[in-house]
Amino acid sequence: ILLLNRMASGSRALLIDLSGTIFTDRVPTPRAVSAISKLIKTGLPFLFVSNSTKESQSSLLERMHSIGINQVTSDIIFTSLTCTKDLVESNQLNPLLLLSDDAAKDFNGIPRKSTSHDSVVIGLAPEKLNYLNLNAAFQILLDDRSRLIAAHKGRYFKSADGLAIGPGAFVESLEYSTGRQAEIVGKPSAHFFHRAAHLLGTKPSDCCMIGDDVRDDVEGAMKAGMKGVLVRTGKYREGDEHSTDAPPDYICETFADFVDILV
Repeated sequence: ILLLNRMASGSRALLIDLSGTIFTDRVPTPRAVSAISKLIKTGLPFLFVSNSTKESQSSLLERMHSIGINQVTSDIIFTSLTCTKDLVESNQLNPLLLLSDDAAKDFNGIPRKSTSHDSVVIGLAPEKLNYLNLNAAFQILLDDRSRLIAAHKGRYFKSADGLAIGPGAFVESLEYSTGRQAEIVGKPSAHFFHRAAHLLGTKPSDCCMIGDDVRDDVEGAMKAGMKGVLVRTGKYREGDEHSTDAPPDYICETFADFVDILV
């Protein structure tokens, strides 16, 4: 505990994962709602960072409000969809969106044509990741000038029914069939973590990341120069902390336990 206290007190900003760390579906993790209130009172800057690609940012915010996290506004939520949209917009791409209808709302306002796609954007979209759509993506990617953009490449996530397959398997199927390498936009991309630190007005070395995914959250952040704390909620499985090249700086049972030690 003393080690974590020193590490956390040396951090000038926090990055906090959402799914599996703060809630699972619409159920908060133990004491997460009160822990966020306690954290806000400290005045320590923080940002919720999420690889959620099944829903738009507005839906993600609504879900947080529905479970009692009412102090949160959209400006402290940073998602892989936000990064992906910025990439598409800055490069003036016309992508085929393999995203849920709700997630695709985040791309409203970007001029797009229904044909002549020059790229594919893929996220977690169970109703869209079928043979017909994946084959359409394959056809686009046969052009060497096209780009395969993955909002993230998660292996699995925690749902109300247990662990469920993430978009990574579908990304890899397109990589395998086309011989192309996807551009990974969200966690564990160093660019994602560095941009989050920039939004907080601090350096990566001054940030601490808290999450339930030992690879995408913790290892990714640590390789980007941050400190990493793993929580044993959400998708965490026994022994995860021993499965990476960069073991977590610290492990807590829950996010609330981390805040208790921090405060």
